Amino acid sequence: MSRPNLVFSVDHGHFFPSGPNWTIATLNNTLQPVLNPEIRSQCSLEELEIEQALEALQGVTEEKIIEAVASPPKEWELTIEERIALVEYLITRQQQLLLSKLSN
Repeated sequence: MSRPNLVFSVDHGHFFPSGPNWTIATLNNTLQPVLNPEIRSQCSLEELEIEQALEALQGVTEEKIIEAVASPPKEWELTIEERIALVEYLITRQQQLLLSKLSN
């Protein structure tokens, strides 16, 4: 495979706790994030690639997160409470990931 090896994600609901059936409770009751060793192995992720991903993550502002959570259409039927929980979850996860130094 030629570089860059990019991963495209479409349905991010599958990445939340309990997959696409997430709730505010499942968002609020998650463990610290860890890099899945199986994904790391299968994707042959190198330390530099992980560091670059963390650098990119650091560049995601709270405003960008809020904007992203505000953008799903009404048809998705996300309540304001769910959107707030998503914003809080994503900001907390971002901070946890940046502090965890996943590349270690």
